[in-house]
Amino acid sequence: MKTLSIDLAAANVIALDTDLRAVLTSHFFGLTYDGKQVTLVLDETVTNNQIQQAQNIVATHDPAKLTPAQQAEVLQNAKLDQARKDYAATELDLTIYQGKDALLQKLAEKVLWLERELNALCQTQ
Repeated sequence: MKTLSIDLAAANVIALDTDLRAVLTSHFFGLTYDGKQVTLVLDETVTNNQIQQAQNIVATHDPAKLTPAQQAEVLQNAKLDQARKDYAATELDLTIYQGKDALLQKLAEKVLWLERELNALCQTQ
């Protein structure tokens, strides 16, 4: 096993790991990052050319670049934040369900109960 340490001021560890795995494949075991330096763990059969490629990937790493999974997470969080803004202002009004289908009324009561439970949980954290 070989290690390669490279100075790096900022990193998106997940994206860097993904980029390195794509190039180094089975020669790359993983990395650590301490906020100043990234250390790559490589197998013994890694070539000098592959080491140079790894160094180039680290040198050109953009910590602001997100992986597709990270982009999806950001989008999901934005949707959740928007839903919180849209629905957090008022509690569900059960009066608009009075006289409606009994199943719909029961569902509205359950939603209101869930709202109250979630709000209580959020206040305890």
